[in-house]
Amino acid sequence: MGDYFDRLVDTEVSLADAPLAARRVIAEFTQRGLIAASPDAAADAGNLEYQGGPALPAIYEGAETKQLKCFTFKIEIVRQFNYWAFVSVEVWLQCRACAAVMSNNRDDVAEALLACAAEWISEEGTTVLTCPQCGVGEAVDKWQLRPSLGFGNLHYAFANCPPLDDRAWRISFAELIARITGHRIEYTYGKI
Repeated sequence: MGDYFDRLVDTEVSLADAPLAARRVIAEFTQRGLIAASPDAAADAGNLEYQGGPALPAIYEGAETKQLKCFTFKIEIVRQFNYWAFVSVEVWLQCRACAAVMSNNRDDVAEALLACAAEWISEEGTTVLTCPQCGVGEAVDKWQLRPSLGFGNLHYAFANCPPLDDRAWRISFAELIARITGHRIEYTYGKI
């Protein structure tokens, strides 16, 4: 079966600056009551994980307290992309040069996209993904992807809650994080 998750990715922050950006988001989320004041002691090494705060039921329209009881907010500082979105949902790519649209269901597209993503993570080799239609190449993290694969160094993972794009949320977590950090934030999702 698997679990669905949502993730917001800071696509502009460097690895060196990610801890400061994360601390600013944690401080604001804590102050607003969106997350608990202290991280879970059982979280993975290198990651911070928080339970939902007391304000959550008030910002999800019609939610009962127990509906968001298991909400978790996890911060990951690591150069990565959302691999689980790539393997669990169809990803649509659009070339900005010729507007060709293709999907990761095509083997040649999937192989090229994964190879470039691996090179992006390792920061070695070329990260240029070449359009099979027009031959124009562009860095893999600059392609228009739906859903976004969330190439970045700072990831905010949300679990055990309604999807972040659900209209019942009274706030936009992506907009809030963008205001706090001053960075572009991308929404991605998937299934583990």
